[in-house]
Amino acid sequence: AVRFFPADTTFDGFASRGADTEVGGGVGCLEARAGNLWGHPRGLYVLCATELWERYSYYAMRALLILFMKDVLLARGRWTEVVGMKTLAGIYGAPDDAADDETREKQVLALASRVYGLYTAFVYLTPIFGGYLADRCFGTHVMIIAGAVLMGCGHGFLALHPAFLMGMGLIALGNGCFKPNISTRVGSLYAVKDTRRDAAFSIFYCGINLGAMFAPLIAGSLRVAVGFEAGFTSASAGMMVCIATYLGFQWVIRDSLKRRLLGWDGSGRAGAEGEDVDGDISNGNSGGVGRGVDGDGV
Repeated sequence: AVRFFPADTTFDGFASRGADTEVGGGVGCLEARAGNLWGHPRGLYVLCATELWERYSYYAMRALLILFMKDVLLARGRWTEVVGMKTLAGIYGAPDDAADDETREKQVLALASRVYGLYTAFVYLTPIFGGYLADRCFGTHVMIIAGAVLMGCGHGFLALHPAFLMGMGLIALGNGCFKPNISTRVGSLYAVKDTRRDAAFSIFYCGINLGAMFAPLIAGSLRVAVGFEAGFTSASAGMMVCIATYLGFQWVIRDSLKRRLLGWDGSGRAGAEGEDVDGDISNGNSGGVGRGVDGDGV
């Protein structure tokens, strides 16, 4: 049997607003009662906006990274100031400050490309651990916030030359916390057999593509007009907007999850026994502890 929630029920410490509001009958009221917007839970659009700003931040930084290392970070006499760069240069090959300009430029580009490749490898590796920690320890909600904060700090450190590699490390770690769990959050808004899930992820990927499209244009323009630091600062600001969007509209996501459990989401399916809703409600674990049925963790 489905467990129903009183009006003052909270989810992960957030009150779910409006899920118990009485809505009149009739076909025209189905969208209102489901809490949907254009046929999908309103929480989807919050997550889409959150991901848009996170992708803006990532691609703004990526557009500047190689150029910044070549023109500024690895300049003659300056690259040794970067914490950890001597170690990487010892592995990949250090630029020779006494070499002629053409030779040194080739050495700098080679080192910058290898550092970028190492960073990209960690960006794709860390989500494995981020997903595991969300499943076993902290839940998707906590990991999303932790990832956004780490990436925001990392983007800020990029503009500080000595802390550049530390900033790249924080971004890679934050990406691992954030990326696998924001997608899981989207899936948790829908029942497993809900036919709207495919369309929902298409909408979600539109947010990704919009952020990726505008980021190089804005960051590149700031770099030309002001400097590299302005471009990196815009990436950090993008992460701050990402965090503000996710936390400021958290109640919308919670409300969508609650309606999903009660079968008010327009799918016609209430939370059924044994059905996993990715644990986003209750304790935040994504291992199915938060299912809204008798004998489960809600």
